[in-house]
Amino acid sequence: MSECSRQRSNLKGDGYKAEWRLLNASDYGVSQLRPRVVIVAIRNYLSEQFSWPQSHGCNPLTVGELLEKKMSVIKFKPTISVVT
Repeated sequence: MSECSRQRSNLKGDGYKAEWRLLNASDYGVSQLRPRVVIVAIRNYLSEQFSWPQSHGCNPLTVGELLEKKMSVIKFKPTISVVT
């Protein structure tokens, strides 16, 4: 039995429902392409009240787009051009 399976079994025995998802911050409007494993363990009697967040379904701004105005204020000159 894997460690993950063992932990889920322990949580279930203690009255918890445990689920995991692989989420990407960019699906929720954050300018990062960093997938993360999110584990939620919630008491069985509360489990129907929890729902996973839905993706925004839109592309977030790039870091360059977010920082463009601030960087222009300090007269920052980029050394690399990025073509999108």
